Amino acid sequence: MNEQTRDDITQFVKIQPSSEWNLRHVEVVVETALELSQHYPDADRDVIEAAAWLHDVGHNKKPVKENEHHLRAKEIAEPFLIRVSFPREKIPAVLHCVESHRTRKPPNPSTIEAKIVASADNLSHFKDFQWLLRVISREKALAKLERNLNAPFMIPEAKQQAEEILEQIDPSER
Repeated sequence: MNEQTRDDITQFVKIQPSSEWNLRHVEVVVETALELSQHYPDADRDVIEAAAWLHDVGHNKKPVKENEHHLRAKEIAEPFLIRVSFPREKIPAVLHCVESHRTRKPPNPSTIEAKIVASADNLSHFKDFQWLLRVISREKALAKLERNLNAPFMIPEAKQQAEEILEQIDPSER
């Protein structure tokens, strides 16, 4: 991805009305997705990076239905990617990643890029567990980690990292 397009995407995400948690979360997802992509040399890193930045942009407005921010994000991402001259042939792949990252709702991630972004999204909750506890209850956070760890699409590298992090979480916090 060229620097101008990267800057356009990151600035777009950073100016969206959202919580402090959401921006921090997105930055962790981007970093994690790019790290995970190194295990998959055939994966398109431009698609992964763009999707990781845009996956939660649907939180900037009240979703049409509760818990459907992934669909809103897809609606927002498509015209934006066209406007910033993101390669048109890659836009459908980015949109699939964005739309499928919320794995409790269809569609499921079906490409390696989508699995990497969804895995990075899940893994981010483990990496930033203390921050997660600031925004949701301990009970909800632990249930989220359990769901994330057992998600069928999780790539092996992400699942291994999640298991290692979970082992390090103080049992009194579990």
